[in-house]
Amino acid sequence: MQYWIVVKYHKVIAITGLYTQAEDNENECWLGWFCVDRRYRKNKIGQKLLDFSLQKAKELNKEVLKLYTYNSDKYKPAIKLYEKN
Repeated sequence: MQYWIVVKYHKVIAITGLYTQAEDNENECWLGWFCVDRRYRKNKIGQKLLDFSLQKAKELNKEVLKLYTYNSDKYKPAIKLYEKN
């Protein structure tokens, strides 16, 4: 597991992480705890954080990045970001 936080003015405003599970293939990892504080959304932080996560996965020689999410209105902005990428 590896996790990174984004700090602004001494406050955590975003988090992302990568992890693997025992049943995963060598070239797969999971996006974990991907979140941007509601007050900082719509500032492209989510895109930058996802780009960072993808780059870190590549550095770990991972070709597949998996994630879990929920199909609900609450998660539509995140789903849109994931589908775009």
